[in-house]
Amino acid sequence: MLSTSALIGWLGLIGLLSNVPNLSLPGYGAGGNACREIAHTMVYAMLCLLAWSCMPAPARTSRTKVVLCLMLCLAVAVLDEWNQTKVPGRHGELKGVFFDLMGASWTLALINLKNELIAAISRRYILYRANQR
Repeated sequence: MLSTSALIGWLGLIGLLSNVPNLSLPGYGAGGNACREIAHTMVYAMLCLLAWSCMPAPARTSRTKVVLCLMLCLAVAVLDEWNQTKVPGRHGELKGVFFDLMGASWTLALINLKNELIAAISRRYILYRANQR
């Protein structure tokens, strides 16, 4: 329940930020673009993590969850960029969708790495315990 509320809140934050007119970083020049791209990546990395945590245990098979998380992030990213074309001083870019999906993909890769490490440690512990007998 808490993770679902956090996901809904995060989606609201993305929508809110998408509607801010003339969102720019004055005085940063090209660095402002880099900051914006990093922000896209981090915001969607968190969105993916929240979506992953909202799924019930039976749906937590890797392939199903990965596909669902990427589909959600893609849908939100496309809607976000489309919405920005309607906001004065903003423009939607395909590049933004790319950075959004990159953040989601990195999150999924880190989750997979964590799961693989836990599984490897568990296997080693079980073997260790079996050899102790």
